[in-house]
Amino acid sequence: MVNFPAKTFVLNPDDWLDAPQNVIDSLIFCNQGDITIDASQSGRVPAQVAQILIAAFNTTKARSANCWLENPTPAVTDSLRALGLSHLLSEAQK
Repeated sequence: MVNFPAKTFVLNPDDWLDAPQNVIDSLIFCNQGDITIDASQSGRVPAQVAQILIAAFNTTKARSANCWLENPTPAVTDSLRALGLSHLLSEAQK
């Protein structure tokens, strides 16, 4: 089995809301290897962006790869917990 390097995406909720299809297309195009989502500079995560995160986690899991939220800010952590998505945070710790 070939190990591909992790592809890193920067979580920027404003950009992701402005062009969600571009983010989705990029995630789909990255069909090999793990995905890291850098959340170290992000503010709060609206529900629409959380849906994209869910899709990223589910898509990578379906192809036996991993997806991580890297260094989530307190705003990201609070947003995901408020949306009932704290499991995405625990998956980030793996």
